[in-house]
Amino acid sequence: MNGSSKSRHPWVYGVLYGTVFLILTVYDLDIEKALTVTIPDWWKFFGSSISILPGILIAGWCAGVLARHEAGWKRILYGILSLFFCVYTAMQFSKYSRLPFSSPAVLILLAAALALVFLLSRKPAELTPEGRRALWIGILLLCLQALTIDLMKALWGRPRYAFLSETGKTFIPWYRISGPVWSDDRLRSFPSGHTGAASVLLWITLLPCLFPSLGKKRALLTAAALAWIVMTMIGRIGIGAHYATDVWGGFGVSLALFELLKHQLLPGKKADDNQAEV
Repeated sequence: MNGSSKSRHPWVYGVLYGTVFLILTVYDLDIEKALTVTIPDWWKFFGSSISILPGILIAGWCAGVLARHEAGWKRILYGILSLFFCVYTAMQFSKYSRLPFSSPAVLILLAAALALVFLLSRKPAELTPEGRRALWIGILLLCLQALTIDLMKALWGRPRYAFLSETGKTFIPWYRISGPVWSDDRLRSFPSGHTGAASVLLWITLLPCLFPSLGKKRALLTAAALAWIVMTMIGRIGIGAHYATDVWGGFGVSLALFELLKHQLLPGKKADDNQAEV
């Protein structure tokens, strides 16, 4: 593969993403109506209450690993951050499953999250500079996508499909900005926060930075992340919380931030990936 082909890859992917966005824009309402009557309840529950949890736990694990390899106040800071993400995982599950935080299911999830992060944070035993930066990406990606998407939701003010009749609104395409809307969640459809959080799973493609033996598993890691993201997208559309353009937009925000963070913190990563493609 020559150098010019490599340099065109970002443009090709950008055009592909934009093309899909245009197609979804045309069929946005039709896709919504079709999926809301065909998606089973378990899938809707997955999209609402389960899909966002791995992304938060990734950030918790990243902070936990950093805590184990730091000393003094940095160790305390990363430890508190890891604990916060574990508790936040349980809080999000409680919120979207509509179970009290004190319910057995939520407390079991909290205990499992704490145990999982604590045990898994013992690996890797050694941390390279590249591995350390990859861990920072995991934390920053979760936080930045949440802040970016929340701001976009407020500015767009797009009504959710499930609440059109309740709010007296009609279908509004994503490109018509109706905001700002700061508090009414029924009018915060674009882009999808759940899909953005689920897309943090893209981070697992950086695991070879920490575990070199996974270098040949990059395609498998990418496929696993994309499968989870697609399942989340379908679940969010099926429950009536988002349109197809909403979930595609949420994915785009996280993908763009992920690529930006890699470019800034792992400048050699792109070259390595290109070499692997040759």
